[in-house]
Amino acid sequence: MIKKQDLYKSLAQKTLANMIKRELIFNYGYDNSVAVADSLANRMVDIISEYSPAKANVSFGQLVWLAVDKEDGPGRAKKISSTKLKPVILTLVSPEDIKRLRLGKTKTDIYPDIIARLCIEAEDQGGLLTLTDLSQILNLSILSVSKHKKIWEEAHKKILPTRGSVHDMGRTFTHKVQILALYLEGATTSEIARATGHDPVNVDRYIDYFNRILLLYEDGNEPSKICFYTGLGRKLVSEYINFIKERNISYQGIEMLNVKFSKP
Repeated sequence: MIKKQDLYKSLAQKTLANMIKRELIFNYGYDNSVAVADSLANRMVDIISEYSPAKANVSFGQLVWLAVDKEDGPGRAKKISSTKLKPVILTLVSPEDIKRLRLGKTKTDIYPDIIARLCIEAEDQGGLLTLTDLSQILNLSILSVSKHKKIWEEAHKKILPTRGSVHDMGRTFTHKVQILALYLEGATTSEIARATGHDPVNVDRYIDYFNRILLLYEDGNEPSKICFYTGLGRKLVSEYINFIKERNISYQGIEMLNVKFSKP
């Protein structure tokens, strides 16, 4: 009599992991590394599962998008193909959007709030959207996205968490100026974070970049060398240097300021 364990053994082996494992062994030279093939196959299944959320988790009006992982910052010559991505579920159309449209608002009226929602939802899930992402999701030009984003930020006195603002890759230096100006006035990290709507970790990172660039600049290093030593892009380094020049800032002055405004 055939045991149930043996009867269903072949059926239990009909898995995606085993299909991938077979492909690795027979077509990619892993015939002498079956254990490695097994490990790789299981990891591939995990990746597929992670990047393809179940339909039950995606509601009406939502979509799945691959954002840049918030914890994987940019580097010199680092391509998106080498950057960790994060699948996020975004609400493209919400009941509130529909309600406002029914009350006579136009899509143009509600785009600022939609853009804000998308950015905040992505960050809450550990991802960051770019203006290009938003442009494609909303079928708007990057210029229009930037305009609507600015309207929301000015109305709420906050900077939205995009890849540009969080990873120092924005087209403008405005949000960094706000943070550094408060830092130069002696505000603490938590105070700056509350005032600007930024994560304290990002506030500390901007300040760290500023201090490092200031030291290197005062030592007479050219921008190209500062880029090399810090791993930051030429445009960003130039913006920090211009900020230093415009305000005639010295590292000695920063040290004095920090002592004067030191807080427990």
